[in-house]
Amino acid sequence: MPKNYLLIYSEQLATDIELMCQSIKAASNTLFQIRKSSSSVYANIREANYGQSKADMLSKFEIALKECSETEGWLRLLLNTNGIDGDTYKKHRNLCGRIRRMLISSCQTLKEQRRFMKELMIGNSVKVIVDRPLGSVHPKHKDIIYTVNYGYIPGVIAPDGEEQDAYILGVNEPVTEFVGKVIAVIHRLNDIEDKWVVAPEGKFFTKEEIANSVAFQEKFFDTEIMM
Repeated sequence: MPKNYLLIYSEQLATDIELMCQSIKAASNTLFQIRKSSSSVYANIREANYGQSKADMLSKFEIALKECSETEGWLRLLLNTNGIDGDTYKKHRNLCGRIRRMLISSCQTLKEQRRFMKELMIGNSVKVIVDRPLGSVHPKHKDIIYTVNYGYIPGVIAPDGEEQDAYILGVNEPVTEFVGKVIAVIHRLNDIEDKWVVAPEGKFFTKEEIANSVAFQEKFFDTEIMM
């Protein structure tokens, strides 16, 4: 099995920072913050290896990237306040920089893969089995009423392990099933699920129209509509 250098370097960073903190005298809050940010880099990279989906992995990597930058900031503060010398600063900063560059590359790759999958899906004809028809009430949240038909695409497994969910636009009456084309993907930035948007052949909707149509449910999430 090839070595996971990102995981190796992040573990080294968390270990080195902890040992450094044990050996220097500095403001307790600064030591607490740098321990917290460096250990978060390691924790998020480790969790990313067991992510439920590519989206989950990307989210963890982006958090690790932010924490890596924060760690560099605390190192700079320690240098400026004579908590560490220049050699110590350069040693840890260089390791942070190596991890940061690897994270940036990994995030770019995952985003390109997501765009590629979007391009594969959009324009395809799919069959949607409607289990929450127009006008129905959410089975768990009684304040959510479906203003469009909503269902799943049999045989297509989503990142949450269930069959892929889909909104149906352009059909103004309750239906039990529907065949149409995927016109957009709603990517939830704070969830592991993406929702597909399906419409009748030849019908098109703007991002704003899609957002308004699905707001009854998607307003609870931070989303990006990909077309």
